[in-house]
Amino acid sequence: MNSSQREKFIRYFRKRLESLDYCNATFENTVRDEMQAIMDSVNNGKIQSDDPELSVAFSKLNFLIPSTFRNCMIVAACTLIEDVLLRFGIYTVPDFESNVDCLNNMSKIRKYLRVLQDEIPLDFTPIEENLQLIDDIIKIRNAIVHTWGTIDSCNNPAALRDIILRRNWVEETDDGYIFLDDVAYADAIDPVLDLVRHLLNSAPISDD
Repeated sequence: MNSSQREKFIRYFRKRLESLDYCNATFENTVRDEMQAIMDSVNNGKIQSDDPELSVAFSKLNFLIPSTFRNCMIVAACTLIEDVLLRFGIYTVPDFESNVDCLNNMSKIRKYLRVLQDEIPLDFTPIEENLQLIDDIIKIRNAIVHTWGTIDSCNNPAALRDIILRRNWVEETDDGYIFLDDVAYADAIDPVLDLVRHLLNSAPISDD
């Protein structure tokens, strides 16, 4: 990677990250504001606390809408991780994608990391804990994409439940679905930031 490619990579990453962060913050703040407005109406006597419409509104704002949105944001975060590694690999390793295609029995992200590790080489040991978190996020993403979060319909329900036990941003609902809380996206992005820092600090920079 030369200095020009490095700057291009940084601009690309910042733009993608800013867009996702803005989308997430805007939605979460809007939901909170809507719920507060409903509570204010109840406290002011404009809506009765036993009004059926109140229950419906809270159900949508507290579960249905946030659940759908947060699932989408986790998918978007995983796409960012994959895109970051792919773009970085293309900039730094000749025939990067061909080398990736030669690997089997790994997630796409682990394939990217293996090629970067072997070809540059890069040492990912210092951020292995973050990479394990990314692995968990990817598994959650896959469950959402393939079964819309129905745990028992996934290939390995036990593995998903293990992730739920060790990650405080995801839980299992009473009817067996994955449910993400309001910090799930932030917790998914944190290891991406560490990964990008590690890539930029560890990869050699050639002359333009």
